[in-house]
Amino acid sequence: MRFTDWLLELGQLVVMEPRKGAGRFALQRAIDHGFHDLKVHRIYLEIVESNEASRRLCESVGFRAEGVFRDGYHSAVSGYQNLVPYGLLASDLESNV
Repeated sequence: MRFTDWLLELGQLVVMEPRKGAGRFALQRAIDHGFHDLKVHRIYLEIVESNEASRRLCESVGFRAEGVFRDGYHSAVSGYQNLVPYGLLASDLESNV
């Protein structure tokens, strides 16, 4: 995680046993820490477009897709892939209460 006084970037979340709730717990904890403890205004992350499970998880806790970075990620295994940036504002949570 990297943050300034107003922005928190979630860099990487790795879960040993997918689809057991650990990712949701870790993501919710990061959101709570960012907005309640650090008092940031915005949290953002980027997900490879083809990672549907991660994208659904982020959307289910309130993150909003904010476009597409074409060929924004590259790996030796999968080559170039699109990245989808997601953002969540403190006010997004307040409006869902």
